[in-house]
Amino acid sequence: MMAIYFHAKKTVLTIAIMAAVTVAFYVLGIKAEENGFVENVQIGVLLAAFVCWVGEAIKANKLADAPHSPVFAAFFALVVYIVLGRELTWLKVIGVNSGVADLIELASIIIALVLLIGFLFFWIVRVSNRLKCLINYMSSLSFFYAVCSFVFVLVGDVFENNLLHVSRYQFFEEMAELTGYIFITLSAINFSKKINAAYERN
Repeated sequence: MMAIYFHAKKTVLTIAIMAAVTVAFYVLGIKAEENGFVENVQIGVLLAAFVCWVGEAIKANKLADAPHSPVFAAFFALVVYIVLGRELTWLKVIGVNSGVADLIELASIIIALVLLIGFLFFWIVRVSNRLKCLINYMSSLSFFYAVCSFVFVLVGDVFENNLLHVSRYQFFEEMAELTGYIFITLSAINFSKKINAAYERN
């Protein structure tokens, strides 16, 4: 019960901060535009999340008694990579030829599918007590933040399609997505704390 309260408290604080930032940006008239300020911040946050998740996957794999399986970190690193590719429109935004960008996108999707199969194989063959491992991670703050990330990305999709019929809906879409990306970064940071604590015990 205390763990749920602790998770909720940190989550509400993060949402409150992002709500305040959203209001401030709205009042200041910051627009959500291609290659604009908000989108560039999104890309920076996603890059940080990707680096962190890759690093945690490597560190967790070296631990015989890692608190969380490296499969989780590797999976989220892959998800963040795909989202980052989408935000960069597979490098079209930095002037890469459209044909090359399409090839990068196709190759990334194929590699992602192969890696997902590899993660599944690793999970089945290398991970013992799979159910316990899954339950342990699902009860962690890292997983809680990952769920929050997914929820805010969905909220971004709601604004993208203007289902709420609000003005400047694109701005709210980008801010909701930014909040989601911050949560997936916080998820990686919390995952890192658990792995680092395990290293210290060893």
